[in-house]
Amino acid sequence: MLSRIAESLYWMAPHLERADNTARVLDINVVHRLAAEEGLTEEGQWLPLLTILGADDRYAETYPDGRVSVPRVIRLLTQAETNPGSILNCLRLARERTSSPRGCMSIWMSS
Repeated sequence: MLSRIAESLYWMAPHLERADNTARVLDINVVHRLAAEEGLTEEGQWLPLLTILGADDRYAETYPDGRVSVPRVIRLLTQAETNPGSILNCLRLARERTSSPRGCMSIWMSS
């Protein structure tokens, strides 16, 4: 039973790490945007972020007009259910990884 719990925790970690990394990159980009020069466009600021996180193809599928805007990028990277790398989906997958051991642990602890 402990090996199943350890395995679930092991496979939960990459999802939490990906969510954390996405949140950090977004945070850095927002802070950089606030301190950036006026000449930088939204597309120039946010398009590289999509490329770094590997979400540029997903962005093109979700928003076929190709216009890059801050609300769209933030929505895609944080809440979009169609993006498997969004923070919401990463946390959901991490939670699913811990759901089976949770039932085992409650039975084990009660006996």
